[in-house]
Amino acid sequence: MHGYRYISAFLLLASMFIIVTCFKAKKNPDNQQRPEYPTYIYCGDWTQCSASCGPFGRQVRLCSLENGPSFTEMRVCNTTCLNGGTFQGSYCECPPSATGLCCELQADSDLSLEMVTNNNEVKFQCSLSSQSVSAGDTLEFQWFANDDVIFTQSVTSTQLVSVMPQSSWIGKMGTAIRCEVNISSSIGNVIDKKKSSSYFAGVRAKGKFGEVIELSENASEYTLQLESSIPLLCDSCQISLPVFVTDRVGLYKPYPDVVVKDTCGAVVTPSNSVPGGNITLTIKARRDFFQDGNGTVYLGFLPVKDSSPVLWHGYHLIHLIQVRTIDKDKLLCRCNGVGDPHYYTCDGSYYDVYKPGEYIFYKHEIYPYEVQTRLTECGSVACNCGVAVRVDDDIIIVDRCKTTLQLVVYYWGDRRYEYYWPVSQLIIKVLKRGDLTPGFRLIKENSGRTFKNTRRQESVLRRTR
Repeated sequence: MHGYRYISAFLLLASMFIIVTCFKAKKNPDNQQRPEYPTYIYCGDWTQCSASCGPFGRQVRLCSLENGPSFTEMRVCNTTCLNGGTFQGSYCECPPSATGLCCELQADSDLSLEMVTNNNEVKFQCSLSSQSVSAGDTLEFQWFANDDVIFTQSVTSTQLVSVMPQSSWIGKMGTAIRCEVNISSSIGNVIDKKKSSSYFAGVRAKGKFGEVIELSENASEYTLQLESSIPLLCDSCQISLPVFVTDRVGLYKPYPDVVVKDTCGAVVTPSNSVPGGNITLTIKARRDFFQDGNGTVYLGFLPVKDSSPVLWHGYHLIHLIQVRTIDKDKLLCRCNGVGDPHYYTCDGSYYDVYKPGEYIFYKHEIYPYEVQTRLTECGSVACNCGVAVRVDDDIIIVDRCKTTLQLVVYYWGDRRYEYYWPVSQLIIKVLKRGDLTPGFRLIKENSGRTFKNTRRQESVLRRTR
């Protein structure tokens, strides 16, 4: 069956030689591709989408591992943008002729919207063409963040302009700002209504939304590029957009598959938040030296903590980026110890260990696989004399470190000679908590010269005299 992992440990005490080998079972002959998820994950139905269009539709479902923990998956849904709009992850980018949360409204070309900066504040200005009004008309401007009214202002037909101060849209970063104007006659009748195009106020990822980032475990770093439509106005300050990456679901517990190099997240500065600026975030697939197949995780952002300027406080970039990790670990990873002893690790490092004691020979960072060796004194150096292998909560110990002095008598001619020769005793222990892991066995082979301990999915331990 595909998806199983194996670990083997060999202890050849006669030559003081230890090998730990990690490899993977054969692929499924009906599907030569590595599975995206293990076959033991079970998921329920997706919930109903929370929105009919636009950027805020979400669905969730509950998944669980067989005899393991449960977890929740989430995905975006109903991301339709109407009237030629383009979904950009956290908003609909509308063409000049459309506006609204889903680009569902028609925008009027004679009502223009622009962002302006003044006295270290970011404001928005809405201007109506003079051809749209008559003398004596009254203009009532309404300002929207997505579909919520956040500011109103009434002006006369001689002004034609409404400016929304920064204080009126604090806390609305990440929304689509737009304005509408009701034109009323001198007697109070509404004679016309105009709608501006939308302006997304926030940060977005460059490039086409929905593109999957592919990272190979042995590849170089990847730089994600972001851009801001709102400048950071200050002399010497910066804002950090905190980042999170979902863990990958594993056999025993979730584990990180992608790491973010920038511990503070994506850093926004006055210089990179201007038009054409480039806000960067560096990520890399985590090398785990384990054949866990290809995987999928999601990169997202957390709300900005206390910040100055206050406009950015609490800003949450709602944008999930799918990252696909490509497993590039070798089919065979071998570490060994030989001689007095010389240790070679899976990553190619080399060590000479001359001091007797107990050492961690191999330990996986995620899965409960560990091999420990015991070294005893051999003259002026040390030698391997025992090994212990742990898989889950089961431990196999093969030990020849204890020696006894055995009397040896021989004759040469008519003379008797005797001396004491140190002889090691073979001790095998199986430590368990409850029942042994299914498939865990200790097999005697080769007329007692080889002892093999196997578990179908996880481990093999060999000791040869």
